[in-house]
Amino acid sequence: TTDLPIGGYDLGTTQLVWDEIPAPSAQGAVQQDYSCPAAAVVGSPVYVDGTDSVALARGDDTAKAATHVVVEKLTSTSCRAAGAGRVSGLSGLTPGAVYWLAATGGTTAIAPLAGAEVLAQRLGVAASATDLDLAIQRQLMVV
Repeated sequence: TTDLPIGGYDLGTTQLVWDEIPAPSAQGAVQQDYSCPAAAVVGSPVYVDGTDSVALARGDDTAKAATHVVVEKLTSTSCRAAGAGRVSGLSGLTPGAVYWLAATGGTTAIAPLAGAEVLAQRLGVAASATDLDLAIQRQLMVV
């Protein structure tokens, strides 16, 4: 945030002021309310299957790749979902682990085996045992 001094910056001597910019969180990320299946819970990967509705994503079907993750369950048939940011309120995550869309739905920390010729989609990285930072890979890939 240091203004450019007259004559420019002097490497090694110009004192610079830095501001920390926090990572985006689900609270600050774009969220939308959807009709969603009763089986969807906070952390469920979903895809938009209609104007105002989502369905559970699956890693074994390219038409059902995850585009969002449920960040809040509003009622038994409605939820709030985000495509970026942080999902809080999960449990059992391994900090630093990459989480993937499981073939049958849900998330898994088990990376697909290279050469297994299965569809895989990265969802995010665990920031803590309860928080997942979304980094949804928009396309499924064959590994």
